[in-house]
Amino acid sequence: ERLASYLLTIKLEREFGKEIQTPYIPDIASLIGTTPRHLNRVIQRLTDMEILYKVKQEIVVLDWERLDEMSNGIRFE
Repeated sequence: ERLASYLLTIKLEREFGKEIQTPYIPDIASLIGTTPRHLNRVIQRLTDMEILYKVKQEIVVLDWERLDEMSNGIRFE
């Protein structure tokens, strides 16, 4: 839920979304209140579900609608 919310927040074209955008797993984990290890497991699970995939240091979202459902409407503000 938190990773989905983070990804949807940075997708928005508001200034705050641009400020929290970072390619580093430890930074993302810190922003959403989890550990890098757990975040990597979540990314792997979402990759297995074909919602996103990770190439090197880039996360590519394949299914924004499913990601939005997973976020339960939560956005970072």
